[in-house]
Amino acid sequence: MGSDGPRILVVDDEPLIREVLVEYLQSDGHSVVTACDGREGLQRFGERHFDLVLTDKSMPNMTGDNM
Repeated sequence: MGSDGPRILVVDDEPLIREVLVEYLQSDGHSVVTACDGREGLQRFGERHFDLVLTDKSMPNMTGDNM
């Protein structure tokens, strides 16, 4: 989790991509929550308000388009 800045949900099945996005976004003052697939992303999305959702379009089980 990050700071008190805008809240962003990052959904990607690649751990390295999630890590790079989190580091970049947090260094810019954003609060970041991550999910490793579409199902987890939907769960996180239902738990709180996000200002922006960044999602991978091609993930196993549920694509970003289906979220």
